[in-house]
Amino acid sequence: MAGCWCNLFSTLSCINSTLSYIYSTLSKIYTTMSKTNYTCI
Repeated sequence: MAGCWCNLFSTLSCINSTLSYIYSTLSKIYTTMSKTNYTCI
């Protein structure tokens, strides 16, 4: 049972770090788009 919980927690932390990575990437893209202010459009 302990191994199952360990596996669950590692899976959750893996998902969490993946979501954090996606979120930070989206934030960078959003910041970059905000800075350009759509002048190229």
